[in-house]
Amino acid sequence: MNANLSKEYYVRHDGVFDDFVPQLNCFQAALYFVLRAKTGMSRPYELFVQDPSYCLNLDAEGRYRELRLAERWQCFEVFQTHDVKGQGDATMAEIEAMLDAGDIVIFETFLNRVPHMRDFLALDFPFQPEMHNTPHNHIFVALGYSDTHLYYVEAPFLLNANHVPYNNSPCVGMIEKSVLRHATDCFLNYRRVEIKEDGLRQNLQTRVVNAIRSLLDNAVRPVKESPEGVIYYGAEAIDQLVECCRNGAFAMKRSSTLYQTSEGEVLEWKLGNVRQQKTLLHWSIEKNQELFGDYAPGLLKSLKETLDACQMTASKLRLMLLKKQEDTTAVQGMLLRMKEGDLRFQELAERWYALAGATAV
Repeated sequence: MNANLSKEYYVRHDGVFDDFVPQLNCFQAALYFVLRAKTGMSRPYELFVQDPSYCLNLDAEGRYRELRLAERWQCFEVFQTHDVKGQGDATMAEIEAMLDAGDIVIFETFLNRVPHMRDFLALDFPFQPEMHNTPHNHIFVALGYSDTHLYYVEAPFLLNANHVPYNNSPCVGMIEKSVLRHATDCFLNYRRVEIKEDGLRQNLQTRVVNAIRSLLDNAVRPVKESPEGVIYYGAEAIDQLVECCRNGAFAMKRSSTLYQTSEGEVLEWKLGNVRQQKTLLHWSIEKNQELFGDYAPGLLKSLKETLDACQMTASKLRLMLLKKQEDTTAVQGMLLRMKEGDLRFQELAERWYALAGATAV
């Protein structure tokens, strides 16, 4: 069996969970695993840092759609992906050829038909291409294969009791290819990942500075209106979300208009994304304190405050969802606390950027 099966992923060999990988989304985590396998680079905060600013999207009737990150992560200077769309055994054979070459392969398939996943519904769950084969599918990671099985790595919190561990691993498992075929016969898309070594030799501090510059731009970004609805940015996004909680435009248990879950679940999920990016920015500043000089302690303190408030809000939402509670009064207070921390961080970041940021790297 190839060496990729014995490497550390979400859990270290001593049984301790890695604290870096959970800060990445499924696509970023997959790219990180490929990067580490090809270069040996570990915990490159700067490659995955981005502006953690958020925006609130309301529909034309003023109803909550989502609170989400205002910017999408990208790192084209290091990661180049070549997408291949396919399905069935022929495409699986192409993936196996890449695995034979020692590659880690990232792919997409019909999530609701994959038995070991938390979102599994049924092996024959109806497939609707326009709904299920989209650009925003979950990213799977293949490590190896045998005549009968495909070996994968997955975030433990996304797995269910059908996960069959490889070598007792909580995150590396195996699935019979005959079972996986129920999903891959619908669609099987994969990406060839190229690591640009020239990009790795660039000054990675530039990405940290760019994230802060983008954050400052989004803090004063005007409201965006369209026939489909309205988008608020920064502090105004939180104020409007609190108002939605108060006037019924947001309801914990109501079905989302964007996703196949409740509005409360969507808010918890998206706040988790914001928390991840705040964490990566905090780590990046901490690692590069010489870049920020005397401003570093204040930036780290204020960012930690808003990070903690974000985590508390997400945890409160999770508890409310488990208890089927609907009163969001406590959540409103936590959101406002997060906003206050964000404003303190923005004030310090603006001072630093005006003094040194534009010429820091």
